[in-house]
Amino acid sequence: MNSYLAAWAATDWITPIRLKKVLKVYGDLKTAWKNICLQDLIKMKETEKSIQKLLELKKNIIPEKECEKNKIHGISLMYIHDGIYPSKLKEISSPPVFLYYQGEWKDDFDISLAVIGTRRVSAYGKQVVENLVPQ
Repeated sequence: MNSYLAAWAATDWITPIRLKKVLKVYGDLKTAWKNICLQDLIKMKETEKSIQKLLELKKNIIPEKECEKNKIHGISLMYIHDGIYPSKLKEISSPPVFLYYQGEWKDDFDISLAVIGTRRVSAYGKQVVENLVPQ
């Protein structure tokens, strides 16, 4: 797993629109992580709140540790530009830039079901998912 992708995913800041801006300025997410700064974020027309959020989050995220944490928990990370990223998911208006998953990923599924949720699940949300996908 790429530690810089894991770091960006942990920020929960990158949207498809922001990804385009970041890649246009920096070329790749590793370079962006190492070099992103206030001036560039202002040029990208990010709001003060957005800039403050990213810069604060970035202070507390160490890419290698984020990657290791995922490995310990058996979590894999998929990036929207990966070849295995679900093509049908790319068709929605705002596809997630990153997908976390556990287990083996097979890109030849005939039928697909994705449960997409929040990092802070409610008791009701947890119950519904357990009913839909018990395992």
